Amino acid sequence: MRAAILAVLAFLSLAPTLRAEPQARPSTPAPLEAYGALPAIDHVALSLSGTRVAFVSEKKGDRRLFVREIGGDAIMAPELGASKVRRVMFAGDDIVLVSATVTIKDRDLHYYHPSHYEILSILIVNLKTKTISYALQDMPALLKLVTADYGPRRIDGKWFGFYSSYDDGLYRVDLSTSKTQRVAEEVMWQSDWLIAPDGSIAARARNNQQMHVWSLTKPDGAIVVKACTTADGTDPELLGFGRTTETALVRERTTDGYIIEEYPLSPSAKPTVLLNGAERDTLLFDPFVGTFIGTLNDIDAKTTIYQPRLNARLAGVLKAFPGLRTRPVSFTPNFDRMIALTDGGNDDGTYWLVDLTTGAATELSDRYPGIAPEQVAQTQIVKYTASDGLKMEGVLTRPLNAASQPPALVVMPHGGPVGIRDDLGFDWWAQAFASRGYAVFQPNFRGSGGYGIAFEKASQGQWGRKMQTDISDGVGALASQGLVDPKRVCIVGASYGGYAALAGVTLQRGLYKCAVSVAGISDVGELLSHLNTDQTDLGRYLKGQLGADWAGAAELPKISPRYHADRATSPILIIQGTDDTVVEPRQAEWMKDALEKSGKAVKYVPLKGEDHWLSRSETRTQMLKESVAFVESYNPS
Repeated sequence: MRAAILAVLAFLSLAPTLRAEPQARPSTPAPLEAYGALPAIDHVALSLSGTRVAFVSEKKGDRRLFVREIGGDAIMAPELGASKVRRVMFAGDDIVLVSATVTIKDRDLHYYHPSHYEILSILIVNLKTKTISYALQDMPALLKLVTADYGPRRIDGKWFGFYSSYDDGLYRVDLSTSKTQRVAEEVMWQSDWLIAPDGSIAARARNNQQMHVWSLTKPDGAIVVKACTTADGTDPELLGFGRTTETALVRERTTDGYIIEEYPLSPSAKPTVLLNGAERDTLLFDPFVGTFIGTLNDIDAKTTIYQPRLNARLAGVLKAFPGLRTRPVSFTPNFDRMIALTDGGNDDGTYWLVDLTTGAATELSDRYPGIAPEQVAQTQIVKYTASDGLKMEGVLTRPLNAASQPPALVVMPHGGPVGIRDDLGFDWWAQAFASRGYAVFQPNFRGSGGYGIAFEKASQGQWGRKMQTDISDGVGALASQGLVDPKRVCIVGASYGGYAALAGVTLQRGLYKCAVSVAGISDVGELLSHLNTDQTDLGRYLKGQLGADWAGAAELPKISPRYHADRATSPILIIQGTDDTVVEPRQAEWMKDALEKSGKAVKYVPLKGEDHWLSRSETRTQMLKESVAFVESYNPS
């Protein structure tokens, strides 16, 4: 068994029994529903004392929040309805906070999105009174909507939550009574805040996007900690407190890479560089105080905890799961107890309760209980060189039950595209195709995260150009090694990956037998227009990525698949969530119409009520079934 000391308890009534060691490969794969369903358990959180655990799970099709005593009985299990949970955390031991979003349609909410918008709300679950309320629920109209969550703080023995709303003001919510109090106002500028352990405002960051000015000051603005002008898409970001509550942590993108500095909250103080070029590090914060305690490298799982005793404890946890990617998910302030998530190898994702006082690791639940360990396909890193000499790599998932000859291939470029990276570990979409006998290749083309600023900058102006050939160069490298059949390849992706799929059979030709685009961009000029290019830093940054000065630039149609539909060489499946607030649904409709007008083979599948992130089991499974069936019909494994 895994090299952790297992204390197998009847901890969760819905948890499966501990899985056996992998046996021979199965003759039949798991059903696609096992891959398409949301994880059986997710968003796991420990209470302050480590005596209670909360998590989200599904019971008879309903998503619920489950709260239990460790080793004891259930306390509450409220339904979550249509809300899409983004985070669960405790305030102490008796209050659970659930961050969730819903999609609403209102033209007056936000000028970025003229038709619909994803809004955030905070559900307050009081375990003592067995009541449920919402943060800012006593505020009028739009001010009920949370724009930022600054975490809970314990003040004079009571827990309060701090949130900003659409007026950019800061509000304090009594988490026992839900009463709301405005504690700071903001006008004109976008604000961010640091909340001290006693509930006072330690610092404020302001970002004037029109004037390109960013500043970090004490609350009254009299003491300026840092002030600077910003270039497109390079605004500093206030991350939280530094290693103490007398400092602030700021991340900034420089000409040489990303840098994270710790600024004393005093005038003209010199910062301390804590991390340089660490865009792939997960930052770890004390959940109840907000201080920065260390990092977890997303690639090699190495940790740096600034307190030596805690660092030794966390290192011991990671060593207990050799060969697996292990990430701390939730922990008590002294690391006595921790929730860890493992995946990789034959592990499709497992939550563990680790008790450092006893040295025991208890399996809480498998994230995908319908997939047996022997049904998890193996992954490996493949290195290759792009046609212009740039070194890169990708993740290859080997097919289950593969025949002796090189298998058919599904190329799956990631979304983003900049700063995102595919790594070893369980990917439900790639694993679903591998279960059907396909090799799956996820290339980390130029612009992907974790390879340094020069690699990222190499993507500027390369949408539909070198970023596209990076993908096909990877296919060629796999074929030259005899790992795949280059004559049997389809391209499948979501978001930017969906754009790459469309471009792969329009801007490029003759490489892929079919393409599947999920929430893909077909018209990049309209994407710029949708993002209100001249008013947002995201839009200005995207102009640099696309190599265009404005949304109507003449070069943008050249890299927009919509305007090359007549050149499509292969059948295309277009899948689009109707509630997508990132890529407008009309992007999919434009591509469908252009293909139909050109007499090309196209199938269009709208996902009713689905957002950009495939947040619902029903529609995520629908997407998976449609994409697998489409690939199987045009490129049998």
